[in-house]
Amino acid sequence: RRQPLDMARACYARGFADQTTAFSTNPAWIGSYLVNAERLMDHWRSLGIEILDVEFEDLVNEPETQLRRMLGFLKLEWTDSCAAYHDPDKSNLSVPPVLHGPMDATQIGRGEAYREQLKPVLEAIEEAAGGD
Repeated sequence: RRQPLDMARACYARGFADQTTAFSTNPAWIGSYLVNAERLMDHWRSLGIEILDVEFEDLVNEPETQLRRMLGFLKLEWTDSCAAYHDPDKSNLSVPPVLHGPMDATQIGRGEAYREQLKPVLEAIEEAAGGD
């Protein structure tokens, strides 16, 4: 999970080239996508499927703690290469990582500066919540 404005800014700024991510080209569509992603997670939970929620901010601020938590949920063991998730030479990934460096706190709160431009994102979320 990530703060909606931060998620929207990141998606919008990324400029995905894939047609399956066309939603990222329009703030209203991003809002709709976020609402529907949450509905989907609620559906899986309603079926009794256990889902581990991870807050992006916690992952950025406490990467090892959160990575260990995720691995524990998946019943996987920690290895030191887990801490090198961003380094293609140390991560033991079969494909290069999407990240080009470690996550850091500068990625938190970046969407706030674009609140007005991303207002449709928040409106979609508020509408789905019943206008609360």
